[in-house]
Amino acid sequence: MERAHSPAIPIPVADQAMKKFADEQARLHRAHSPEIPRNDAHSKFAEEQARLHRAHSPELPRKVSQTKFAEEQARLNRAHSPEIPRNDSQAKLAEEQRRILESLSTRNETRTRAVHTPTVSADAARLAAFQEQQKRAQTEFAQPDTRNNSGSRMGQNTQTARGKPAPAAYVPTAGRRTPASAQSTFGRIPLNEPDDIFPYDDDSSLTKVEVLFFDLDGTVLDWHGTVTEELRRQANKTNVAKIKAIDWDNFAFKWRDLFLATLRGLAAHGDTSARSSVYRSALDELIGKYEKQLGARWSATVRNGLVETWDRINAWADTKDLHVIKSIKTLSTLSNLTLREQTQINKHAGLTWDVCLSAGLLGSRIPMSEAYSAAAESMSIPLANCALVSARSDDLRVAGSAGMKTIYVRRLSEDRNVEGEVLSKLEGGEFDLVVGSFQHLALVLGCDID
Repeated sequence: MERAHSPAIPIPVADQAMKKFADEQARLHRAHSPEIPRNDAHSKFAEEQARLHRAHSPELPRKVSQTKFAEEQARLNRAHSPEIPRNDSQAKLAEEQRRILESLSTRNETRTRAVHTPTVSADAARLAAFQEQQKRAQTEFAQPDTRNNSGSRMGQNTQTARGKPAPAAYVPTAGRRTPASAQSTFGRIPLNEPDDIFPYDDDSSLTKVEVLFFDLDGTVLDWHGTVTEELRRQANKTNVAKIKAIDWDNFAFKWRDLFLATLRGLAAHGDTSARSSVYRSALDELIGKYEKQLGARWSATVRNGLVETWDRINAWADTKDLHVIKSIKTLSTLSNLTLREQTQINKHAGLTWDVCLSAGLLGSRIPMSEAYSAAAESMSIPLANCALVSARSDDLRVAGSAGMKTIYVRRLSEDRNVEGEVLSKLEGGEFDLVVGSFQHLALVLGCDID
């Protein structure tokens, strides 16, 4: 190939085909070499390239259409550039747009405040009053004591007398955590407990409570709603107008009351009959007092199915907040139910506990003070560091007399015969704390609610 393109060296041609190949190579070389003259087609292509280059080069003169396009681009640029003066119509349009944006922004801020402004309920007001009472008490005890030399117990034990600075006033805040070194035996951290306040020790507070014992029926489980729904469903299957018209809400209450009365009578005589058999006998007795057709329509199979409903009780909706309390306290059940019955109920209701205790295994029954003392002893914790959470005031009174802290939870199905409103000790009542729900309890204990 090198000899074919070099004119000084003759090309030995072996045959005609090789000569034609060499000529073609030379032609192609001349066609693609810029220094070699090209034909008309090449010249036209080069001129077109130059014209296009001039057309798209801003420094070269353009024709009228290109000039108009450039002017339009410049006008649009000036119209949308804030630093370039605009005419009156453009200024009015910009001012109107700014006004609309400002009004929308103000409206959004108002809507945001309205959405995020919480409605103050009765429980919230009571909680605020409780926190304000704690704040005043803490501030009073945290003030410097002027009786250090009077020989009083407080004067002898204050940190100022030990050469340490007096602590600042303690203000309880939601979500406060005690350092890890102050954790209890069960790994729970008492909430809202002052980190370094020695003289103040309020026995009525819940700061030192480590274990919460929960009553199940009525407090954690909505037995009335579950049983009433099943009773009404079975009544509708009979297609008898008189049976369907029975007040099944009241029927469920009477069934429960008759069961408890029968159970207490049996326990007084040392009889430990199975829970299901007591429910069945109470149901048979109650059916005989109602519509005659009810006894004929409800067979033994239907009645046994109704008794089994007590093992499938649904939980109250606010039990979802128990996992928040569980992160800072030890939660345990304390019930007359056997562990087998508690396991069935907890699985159905989706409940999880740190500990499950049965009063029968503790050698007692609820409500008896021995049951609460044995529960605290089984956890190796003083009664003062335990609290009973229940919706029944009678049980709480017995637990309180035994030495436990008492937390009353308002439930529609419990304490129907109690006159007046149940109040906490801070409000002049008899219980350490009164809450309207488990979420309310979590807030009082200082949990962070999502």
